[in-house]
Amino acid sequence: MTLRYTNHRRLFELPIGAWSAADRAQIEAICQLESWGDLLAAYEAREDTPDLEEWELRPCESVDVVDADSGEPVLQIHFFDFGTAYAFKAGTIEDAGGATQHGFELNADFDQYSAALRAAHRQADPKIKQHMDFD
Repeated sequence: MTLRYTNHRRLFELPIGAWSAADRAQIEAICQLESWGDLLAAYEAREDTPDLEEWELRPCESVDVVDADSGEPVLQIHFFDFGTAYAFKAGTIEDAGGATQHGFELNADFDQYSAALRAAHRQADPKIKQHMDFD
């Protein structure tokens, strides 16, 4: 299987209205998991041109991961500062894995994608700024 990254985006440089429903639900799930409280609501209420320095989530880079042969979406991954990432089954808030301190692991149900995901991350264009170890 060959996977590739598509739709590279920096969500917190876009108005929330431009996000997909899946991105919105996944970021809300991450905010709940991390106890970031009203951070998303505060971001949504911001001015049109905020000073991104004040937003904890500003370095978030998001990608869709697709099966290169079928074009079917497999995962969506949100990469944050300090080697943290969250992976979801595409279009859902089902936890597929993630990274802490740069060590990326997929949950058992998604483990069949590990080797292909490692290759997709290395070949990503544009490159994801966060270094990830896919061991």
